[in-house]
Amino acid sequence: MINGIFDITEADYGSIRASLATESDTRVSEIDGRLITDPPSFYTLIGTALGAPQGDMTQVTNADWFYDELTTLCWSDDPNGLRRHQQYVLVIRHPDSVSLDTRWNWKTLLQHAAEFWRDEAEQYVVNGQRRGFAVYLVR
Repeated sequence: MINGIFDITEADYGSIRASLATESDTRVSEIDGRLITDPPSFYTLIGTALGAPQGDMTQVTNADWFYDELTTLCWSDDPNGLRRHQQYVLVIRHPDSVSLDTRWNWKTLLQHAAEFWRDEAEQYVVNGQRRGFAVYLVR
């Protein structure tokens, strides 16, 4: 499992994407950072990319609430409560275009979520298990 935020080139991403294609328990999602223009677009685009229902994400009104969503990933389980993915990979193209003014720096928020899934999930989530949570910033 990989956890953290990584700055990479398009060429790097090509080889990473090829290796991830063989992992059936990994969800890989890509978004365009130019579409993130405010907190609601951040919550909706990132959340739905990670598998959350859009209706759930449009209700999120602050970064703390969104962070809570990232540290439960409750929408990632199937209707029987079984985990769909062991690892989440989010690719943000044009990360320098992300425009977000909140109490949290968006990179810090995602880094904290990655660290949570690497180090704290077993301690703080009922029946918690570690998961991979990687964010690639493609430049």
